[in-house]
Amino acid sequence: MLENNNIETTSRIVTVAVIEPVSCGREYLIKAKQMGLRTILLTADMGERKVNERYRSNADFLVKIDTNDDELVIKKCAELKKDIGLDAVVPGFEYYVPLAAKISKALAIPGLDADKVDVLRLKHRMREQLIANGLLAPRFFYTEDEKELTQSLRGFSYPVVVKPVDGSGSMNVVRANNLTEAINAFHTIAKNENIDMEREALHNVLVEEYLDGPELSVEGYVEMGRTYFLSITKKFLSPEPYFVELGHIIEGNFTPEQQLQIKHYTGQVVKALGILLGPFHCELRLTKNGPVLIEIGARLPGGQISELIGYAKDIDIYRIALNCYLGISNPEPDIVLKRYAGIKFLVREGLHKFSTVSGFEEYRAKAWVKELTMYYKAGDHIPDPTSWLGRIGYGIFTADSYEQLYERMEAFDKQVTFH
Repeated sequence: MLENNNIETTSRIVTVAVIEPVSCGREYLIKAKQMGLRTILLTADMGERKVNERYRSNADFLVKIDTNDDELVIKKCAELKKDIGLDAVVPGFEYYVPLAAKISKALAIPGLDADKVDVLRLKHRMREQLIANGLLAPRFFYTEDEKELTQSLRGFSYPVVVKPVDGSGSMNVVRANNLTEAINAFHTIAKNENIDMEREALHNVLVEEYLDGPELSVEGYVEMGRTYFLSITKKFLSPEPYFVELGHIIEGNFTPEQQLQIKHYTGQVVKALGILLGPFHCELRLTKNGPVLIEIGARLPGGQISELIGYAKDIDIYRIALNCYLGISNPEPDIVLKRYAGIKFLVREGLHKFSTVSGFEEYRAKAWVKELTMYYKAGDHIPDPTSWLGRIGYGIFTADSYEQLYERMEAFDKQVTFH
C-alpha cells in the first residue's frame, strides 16, 4: 500500500526509504525532511512496528508492508525505484540492517556488503571474524543443547556471560557465577517465546568469558574507505548480573593514551567486519590487555547518544549518516568537545507502578537541562530493570566539566522520587 502525502512526483527528487524506524531511527524522517529529501516510510504499521503520528507525518510516502518478509520488501523497493526513484535505503532499527543491505545490492545503490552483513547481527559470527583477523575477542562458544553447554563450560572459569546470539537492548544478557546460573540463563534464552518487533528470535545461546574493565562505546562513520571517530562514550551500567545501561557521558574520562588505543582497535574492528559505509556504534570493555569488542552495530547509537553528540560537539550525526547512505561526501567533522553532555536513566528496583512523581518537572527550569522524558505514566506497569524496558525515564544534561556533569546526573537520580 502506497500513501502519498500530497507530494509532487513528476520532478526528480532525491529519495530515501527508511525501514521500521524505532528509537533514534525515527529522527531520520525529521532530518531527511529538513535536508529537502523525499522520504518513504516502510512499515508494517502494527504492534511494535506502529510509527506514531509525529514521525510518520514527516514521510512523503507511507508504504504498509510486512517488513519481516525480506523478499516482499526487496520487490516493493524495486518497484518504488522504477516508479518514483529511490536513492538510498536506511535501516531504522538494528534488526533491519541486513535487509537494507540486501535491498541496496538488488537496486545497485550505496549500502553495506549484503554478502557479509550477517557478521554485524550474529554475535558468534562477529567473534569468529575478529579471531580470523587476529584481533582480541572474548573466548566463547554457542549452542542450542544443554549437554553441550555443560561440557563446553568445563574449559571456562567463572563468571561467564550468557546472551542471545541475535539480541538487542541487553535483553536476556546475564552474568553467571556458576554452572547452575549458566544453565538457568541458557533456558531463559533457549525457551524464549517473546516476539520482538514481531520477529521470532533465534534460540542459539552465546556463552563467553567475562571481561573485566570499564565499558564504553565508540561512535563514528565510514565514508570512502576512511573511518571517522566522533566520540568515545563512557557508559554506566546497572549492578550485575544484568548489564542495563543507566547513563552515558560524552566525552568519557579516558587518558589520551587510552583514547588512541581505543580508536586504533575500533578501526581494526570496523575493517575486519566489513563496514564500508555509514554510521557505527561499537561497544567495548577496556581490559588489562586492551580494548575488547562486546559488539558493534552498523547503525546509529541508541540510548540518546546521537543527541549527546549534538549537545557536546554540535555534530549532526543524522545528516552525516544520510549523506553516507546517499553516497554524498560529508565535510570534515569538527570533533572538538564544546561541552560535556550526559544522560541519566531513571531505574528503581522493585518499583512496578507509581501514582505520582516528585522532583522531575522542577528540572525543566535549569539552563543546563536539555531533555526530560518519561517512558511510563502513572498507573502503567513497569517491568523489572533487567533490560532497557525497566528504564522509567531520563534527563539529558550539559556541563563545563566531566565532574560537574556527573554530579548533576547523580543529583537528578536522587531527587526524583516515585510514590
